Amino acid sequence: MKKFLAIILFFTFCFADSNLTQNLDVSINLKSDALLKSLPNNANKEQNTINNDSISKTLNTSKTLEQNTTKPLQNLNLSEQNTTQNLATTAKDEKSHIDMSFGSLFDNAHIVVKAVIGILILFSVITWTVFLAKFTQFALAFSRLKKDENTIKNGDLSALKNSQKSFGKILFIQINDEISKTAIKNEAFKLRVKERLALKCSEFVHQSKSYTGILASIGSSAPFIGLFGTVWGIMSSFIGIANEGNASLSVVAPGIAEALFATALGLVAAIPAVLMYNCLIKTGLNFNARLNLLASQIYLCFDRECENDTK
Repeated sequence: MKKFLAIILFFTFCFADSNLTQNLDVSINLKSDALLKSLPNNANKEQNTINNDSISKTLNTSKTLEQNTTKPLQNLNLSEQNTTQNLATTAKDEKSHIDMSFGSLFDNAHIVVKAVIGILILFSVITWTVFLAKFTQFALAFSRLKKDENTIKNGDLSALKNSQKSFGKILFIQINDEISKTAIKNEAFKLRVKERLALKCSEFVHQSKSYTGILASIGSSAPFIGLFGTVWGIMSSFIGIANEGNASLSVVAPGIAEALFATALGLVAAIPAVLMYNCLIKTGLNFNARLNLLASQIYLCFDRECENDTK
């Protein structure tokens, strides 16, 4: 009986132990399931909080970047406004300080440009001096010719003896000189007289053309000399730009103005020289024609007197 009770107790203890272990396993499983269900919610919450933090951080960084970018742009705009204002003020100052008068241009010009300007001014003075001198010479010559033409109208050569400072008197002296040197009055004698009158007229015409070649030389060379000054002035202005590293009006304007000033002086010297040369040449041709006409009239009077003497 005791053995039987011991066996029953043994099996009861074993059965109770197995139930306890099963209950423990079930409880452990239930607790683990609860933990597993609770973990995703916590993770999601943590993830959401992390995402919110990152979004807020990115928003803050974007705001700071916008602020940092807008500030340099504002600074750039202010700097551009300041630079434009400075450029405007400097341009006004340059306009007020740049002196573009002829005296200042000559004083500030390069030595080569000054030499060119001096040569062109000298050419202009020579042109006007020669023109005034030749104009006076031709005026006096035409007045003498008019007097001789009025004297010889009557056909009397002796009337030319009393005339003072006239071409007719000089031609009459040539005739008398040939008469004194010739013994036989023949046709050869008349040809010699005619030749001497022609030579004397050509001498007068040659004298009337003196110094007119200077005007032709000035008229042909002055533009090129002025152009040389122009090229040199522009070259010096570009050299000034390269040395100073500045292309402002105060650096460029004086050299270009000097260059244009030299060109203007070249034209001022050349144009009057050409016009005066043409005028003097035309006047010289008129003087030559009237002088030859006077010489022909004097020769006709001489030939008529020779024929009367032979009769």
